Amino acid sequence: MTIKYNILRHIAMPLADKAMGTSLTRYWKVIPKMNTWSSDEIRRWQDDKFCRLVKEAYENTVYYRRVMDDVGIIPSDIKGVQDIKLFPVLTKPMVREHYDNLISSRASEIRYKKGSTGGSTGDPMKYLQSHNAWSFVNAHNIVNWEKTGYRYGDAFMALGSTSIHVGKKPSFKHSIYYSLKNKRAFSGINMTDQVMSCYLDYLRQNGIYYIYGYPSSLYLLAQYAEKHGFKGRIKCCFPTSEVLRDEFYDTIKEAFNCDILDCYGANDGSISAFALNRSKFKVGYNTFIRTLEIGADRAQSALLTDLLNNAFPLINYQIGDLYEMGIGDGYNGQVIEKIYGRTSELIELDNGAKLTGPGFTILFKDMPIDYYCIEKQSGSRVACHVIPAEGFDAKQEAYIVQCIQNQVGSDIDVSVDFVNERILSKSGKVVYVLDGTR
Repeated sequence: MTIKYNILRHIAMPLADKAMGTSLTRYWKVIPKMNTWSSDEIRRWQDDKFCRLVKEAYENTVYYRRVMDDVGIIPSDIKGVQDIKLFPVLTKPMVREHYDNLISSRASEIRYKKGSTGGSTGDPMKYLQSHNAWSFVNAHNIVNWEKTGYRYGDAFMALGSTSIHVGKKPSFKHSIYYSLKNKRAFSGINMTDQVMSCYLDYLRQNGIYYIYGYPSSLYLLAQYAEKHGFKGRIKCCFPTSEVLRDEFYDTIKEAFNCDILDCYGANDGSISAFALNRSKFKVGYNTFIRTLEIGADRAQSALLTDLLNNAFPLINYQIGDLYEMGIGDGYNGQVIEKIYGRTSELIELDNGAKLTGPGFTILFKDMPIDYYCIEKQSGSRVACHVIPAEGFDAKQEAYIVQCIQNQVGSDIDVSVDFVNERILSKSGKVVYVLDGTR
């Protein structure tokens, strides 16, 4: 352990927790101990947290008092997480509609941070996350990352959705937060050769050994690195937000000769999960998952309950992702057997722009649309196919064009057109990014 790491963990972090009302240091110590518990001990911990959450929700939120009165249950009826099924499914439109009534009357006392699932126009889904819930998720991330040799405070490159929203910049608090954990944020959406050359130079010159980002972005960077004989040292890559295809995994592994820890997370559900193997994910203990049958196949709609977020309780929250739950390889908590995520093609345009898919979800996720697909129609033309929902207007259409234009360049023709049906691949999967010239 370095002196810097010890100062950060044992002095700076406890002081920050005290000032901000967070509990990151405590959970940083507790989670490794919980990893040694039996499954029964984990379940008892979750049962206790859920009973406390329900009592808080009934006593301090308008929404859950009304819901529980309507279904005829009181807090003392709840014995554990097995009783989550007694609560109705909570969808994102319902959270928007009942936002004020979901806020605990004790929220200011509990302390929380505000969150949003995305979208700077339209109707983003806003929520609150208690500092306690935030602390567990972030400590869980640190504990799992540190199994790879990473130490909190080590610099890492993050290839994400930076720059997708035109004119939107990180807040001052976010900038401070990134600085403390040494996150170096870069766009992973348009991976031109020039951009990737700069990224590799940055990694090499700054001695950065860890990369976090979209699998498609990591894949393109790895391809470029292998082609151009990258000499830097990468210790681990942390893919997130997209299915890690075998082709992506193999290329990243070979090009960087590094470990790969696949990650899955969603702040609105306070879920963080890490790969047990190439497909299974172990879920953080703070989130309990139920699933809802949606068809004949094994994919089921995920219903999440954050057991620690009493500032804004979300019980049986339908996050919008599809899981297949499983049993897992000695892990004492819940295991996701498979995450059915969005897969997309990579688009390369005549001007050298190379677009990856996941970043665009940040743009579209909470706009009033039912579906989108970015299609390359020629080397100089991109169309965004949209199924509009109620509330979509010309202002949002113009904003979509502006954001895409910002990524592809002014010499590419960008348009929005309205469609009636989702575009499917030959295998029947919904397509979100498409090379229509193939």
